[in-house]
This record gives sequence, structure tokens and C-alpha cells, in this order.
Amino acid sequence: LRSCMEFLRFAPCKADVDVWMREKKCTSDRSIYWEYVLLYVDHCLCISEDPESIIRNEIGKYFTLTATGLGRWGF
Repeated sequence: LRSCMEFLRFAPCKADVDVWMREKKCTSDRSIYWEYVLLYVDHCLCISEDPESIIRNEIGKYFTLTATGLGRWGF
């Protein structure tokens, strides 16, 4: 998993190795923000402009994922 996350250009947080992060440009105004993926045992939480794409299209290319609990919240 670590090799996969590093290949996807995520770096582990120094404070918590279960938190992975990478810089990203916002599609609407091109501002820079951080994407976060929190991984713990068999759980994954993604915070991003398009979290489902990271889980399904990036991490999902390398691991078999189930859709159980897959949801999206907006503010």
C-alpha cells in the first residue's frame, strides 16, 4: 500500500503515517489545495475536490475495493 500511495504522489504525514497527502490544483480557480487520504486497516477516507475518483480510479487500479459505505458529503 505504501508503494502504491507513493507512486500516486501521496506522502505520509509526519504526525500520523495513516494520513497521506498531496498538493493539487483546484479545477475551478486553479488555486492550490491539499488532498488527504486516511487509511486504517480496511477503511479509507478521502478528502478532495473529487474523492471518488481517487478511490475508484487511482487506488482502485491496484486493489480490489468494495462499494460498501462509499458515500459523498458536500458542504
